[in-house]
Amino acid sequence: KVASDYIEQHRQLILADDMGLGKTATMLKGIEKRILNGKKFMVVCPASLKMNWCHEIKMWLGIDVKPDIYSGPITVTNYERLRKGLKYAKTDTVEGIIFDEAHYLKNPKSIRHILANECTNHIFTRYLITGTPMVSGPCDIAALLEIIGLLPLFGGYESFYKRYCDPIWTGYGWDYSGSSNTKELHDKLKKFMIRRTKEECG
Repeated sequence: KVASDYIEQHRQLILADDMGLGKTATMLKGIEKRILNGKKFMVVCPASLKMNWCHEIKMWLGIDVKPDIYSGPITVTNYERLRKGLKYAKTDTVEGIIFDEAHYLKNPKSIRHILANECTNHIFTRYLITGTPMVSGPCDIAALLEIIGLLPLFGGYESFYKRYCDPIWTGYGWDYSGSSNTKELHDKLKKFMIRRTKEECG
């Protein structure tokens, strides 16, 4: 309950609970009031999860949704269709966007990251869902922070990498796969990230 309240009160957030804690349901309850007030959301997820999202939306919000229909309270689409999603985002009718399995966006040079970032230029409310926010280390979080518009708070990519990724010069370029100042990063992320383990939730 507390997590969904926190989502309701914040417009840029990463939901990074452990697997099995019902992240989809938590997110849907967090946006429920906005949906009831007529706001529109777009969900972007892996293609294999689209029907699951439609099922959960029906279960938790009582709304019938079919994938890739760009109208109604919630649109559910997949990463491979982001170009079409971007066109919809540009119509300025979408209040919020949710990226599920958001570690798909960890490479800032990838087409899907670039398209996702363009979508968020037109959408103020941005949420990411991932059980693995740092697959390769803190460097992954920088790309996710850019998507939700919070990377400037960390000084941009270069400052973030220097401060938190323990950069090593390889002779060919910088390796940012390490980690440094981890407690400081953890403390800074607390405001923008919900991360609960199964142990914490009993």
